[in-house]
Order: sequence, then structure tokens, then C-alpha cells
Amino acid sequence: KWVAYTLTTVDSSKDKRNTDVWMISWDAAENIQLTSSPDGESNPRWSPDGKYLSFSSARGGSNQIYLLNRLGGWSYGGILTNNYSIAKDTRFKAAASGAGSALQ
Repeated sequence: KWVAYTLTTVDSSKDKRNTDVWMISWDAAENIQLTSSPDGESNPRWSPDGKYLSFSSARGGSNQIYLLNRLGGWSYGGILTNNYSIAKDTRFKAAASGAGSALQ
């Protein structure tokens, strides 16, 4: 079992901060950095089967949701854009919320 979290580092000489997604094993034996983009990431959430992690990032200039296989590999971005049908993606269930769509 794993817990996903964000860690923010500060570069005071450049007056900048950066937030990345990490995961730590339930027993705290392993701690793994999952992202290292200078654009920063936030709001990590596990897929129901625990295989994928979604997170938001402003990579490319606009805030989008990305998917990352927790076992490693590339992240897939822009999953909630007009050319993507989340209803066909079996990794997540879409649910209506007051402000739009949410991932469960």
C-alpha cells in the first residue's frame, strides 16, 4: 500500500518554488519521487484499482490532469480535453460534481 503526497521545495535565490508528487509505502520503508517537472504538480489521486495516479499540472502553459502508472513510465496529459472521452477510459469512473466532472 502507498500514500501519494506533494512536496514543495524553495529556491530562495531565484525566488521560486516547485511542487512535485511523491509516494511513500505505508510502512515508510520506501519513498519515491514520481514527478520532477519545473511546472509543478498537485492534487494526486489514486485510481480505484491503485495502478494509476492522477495529478494536475500546468505543463505546457495550461492546467490539465495527467495519469501516471505508479510502477513507472511516462505520464499522459490532458485527459480531460475535448478530444478525450473519459467515459471510455476504464481506469477511472467519471462522476458529476457541482463544478464539472470529477474522477473517482
